[in-house]
Amino acid sequence: MCEDCNCEQLYNFRDEDHFFQFEKKLQSSSKLRIQDTGEKNSEPLLKTKETYYRCTSCSTVFVLSTNLDNIKKSFFLTQDNSDKYKAKLQSKDKVKSKGCVLLIVLLLSLFMFFTLY
Repeated sequence: MCEDCNCEQLYNFRDEDHFFQFEKKLQSSSKLRIQDTGEKNSEPLLKTKETYYRCTSCSTVFVLSTNLDNIKKSFFLTQDNSDKYKAKLQSKDKVKSKGCVLLIVLLLSLFMFFTLY
């Protein structure tokens, strides 16, 4: 990053107002230009819109990832940090899903144990 694009990287937004204020500030920036935009429908970020911004001075790419279900899960990071953060979110989702499966198996086992005896 350079002086021109020394943007605040955000891993989440407090609420919708915070997000919309940030988005308005981003759109009015003279140094960050939209490079690409698109819908992403891969796990765990379902219903996510990603907009890529490039600094006109140093060519750093930023990602504004907007979660359409929950604005608090949206973020604005450099592309490198965005990739790392999405990988971290995916691993957390895998752990959560394994924990849910384990809990269901445990509850079914207990149910079967008490109904048979």
